[in-house]
Amino acid sequence: MVCQHKNIIILFKCALPERVKRRITRSNGGKQQNGAVKNVEFENQKWYVDNVLPGKGRLSVTPKGVMQMKRALGIFLALLVLCFALPVRAETGPNDAEALRDTLQSAYGITILMGKECADYEMKGYELKILPQGYTPFLRLIAGNRRFVELLRVMNETFAAYPEDFFSRFKTKKYPENVRFLLVDEIMGKGELEVDGVQTMANNCFDIIIARTGNSSVLVHHEIWHAMEIRIGLAKAQNFRTWKSLNPGGFKYTKKYTVEPTGGEEEPDDWFVREYSKTFETEDRATVFEAMMTKDESWWSSRPHLQKKARYLQKRIEPVFGKGIVRDFK
Repeated sequence: MVCQHKNIIILFKCALPERVKRRITRSNGGKQQNGAVKNVEFENQKWYVDNVLPGKGRLSVTPKGVMQMKRALGIFLALLVLCFALPVRAETGPNDAEALRDTLQSAYGITILMGKECADYEMKGYELKILPQGYTPFLRLIAGNRRFVELLRVMNETFAAYPEDFFSRFKTKKYPENVRFLLVDEIMGKGELEVDGVQTMANNCFDIIIARTGNSSVLVHHEIWHAMEIRIGLAKAQNFRTWKSLNPGGFKYTKKYTVEPTGGEEEPDDWFVREYSKTFETEDRATVFEAMMTKDESWWSSRPHLQKKARYLQKRIEPVFGKGIVRDFK
């Protein structure tokens, strides 16, 4: 809408009441200078003079509320550009998840998948949750692979306890692929039970899935054992049929997952490492193995029954994985 008054042309960006247009026109009277009038108030509404061109006598006005909305929209669009349009600079140094992954893969002959790389992975009975990935430094700080750096560091420290060729000993003619570690944000089991890790052969290879919250050596050792137990079973030279004879008389496993693998206090007795050990016999063996890899001589010296379980596992580990993985419990 255009209104002419003497030498002034007023460009109205919205349909203004006629009295408002007259008031604005009269207030300028053909003598308007750039920046001299910024706000005009009329009928309880403020109007913002947003464009004055001296010499040409051109003036445009906008309701102040609309102008504030325009400014807010401009800030919002600027943030969108910042978050999605800027190129991502490569991460370097100790916080570089990609570099840590490359180091581990090269040193131990394994494959590591992180975040969105696991998005299409399916495992019966479990849901793997992945946070949305960001494409700028700001969003990557929140949801990028950098969030797995601490877990990768724990894995690096944990793997140091194994021979460099340890993971190659999982390979068979039927399963020639590398052991894979899948790092995700959350793992949900049946009944919305959140777990820190799980191991599966669902894709015809040894897959160990670890949630970002499960960044402890105990958890990593625990899940590695589950893979080791399957590999030992494939060798057909050893089995675990007599394992239950190592438990106290009358004991029965609960066969219910009620706590997370890394949760619960250590048991005060000599038969089990912790409460979680009593859920399934496979979990009992996994907790014994994690203790074999993390507990010192003073801890074991007062637990003769658990020492028997450790010797039982050692006899089944060595024919498949060789000596030197665990200390000698014989």
